[in-house]
Amino acid sequence: MKVGKLNVLIAELIEAGFVVNSKGIVETKLGRSSYLVEVGDTRRTAAFETDYENSLRHYADMFDEGRYSLMLYDGALVSVKYIMEHDAITWHRYSYVPPVVSLDVGNGEGLGELPPAADYLRTPRRTMLRFEYDPASFAPRHPYSHLHLNGADCRMPVSGSLGLKDFLFFLIDCFYPAFIEPLAALKPSANSSSHISVDDTKRSYIKVPL
Repeated sequence: MKVGKLNVLIAELIEAGFVVNSKGIVETKLGRSSYLVEVGDTRRTAAFETDYENSLRHYADMFDEGRYSLMLYDGALVSVKYIMEHDAITWHRYSYVPPVVSLDVGNGEGLGELPPAADYLRTPRRTMLRFEYDPASFAPRHPYSHLHLNGADCRMPVSGSLGLKDFLFFLIDCFYPAFIEPLAALKPSANSSSHISVDDTKRSYIKVPL
């Protein structure tokens, strides 16, 4: 998705009330016909370490340091980064980090409304999702396209790369069904190119369009 269309898409998400905060878009030219697009700062948090990813502290650090692309109305954080060559996605990393508890960020709620650390043991923990497409790193148990669940070592095969609309519709369809009708234009088309190895088709995998 080119930057102009991305700006329009984000504006639609904000108008629908799904997104309440959006970071700036940075486009970096990589070659004659390829460029990297990142919304906001999606780098790792200052205290990042493998074992703390997806922890409640990880969410709080991302929120506090602004390491995300979009903030949803309930405090969930979405990160968007991808590479385009001509009009095709050649690499992407999209992530969804649920809030510790549902926040009304549109009315100013933030980290101050999170439960104290002593209550975290009683707070339901919802996993973050990270969809990655990285053909250059393909290897056994490292599919071209995959979904990380609960940690870096879990990679569920996905049949192809996801456009940004595919990813957003997945979130809406799974976690925010009230927005399916207002954001119906996000629903992916029936056409999608497959990029999955024969070995990975023998495992449980996600087929796109989702």
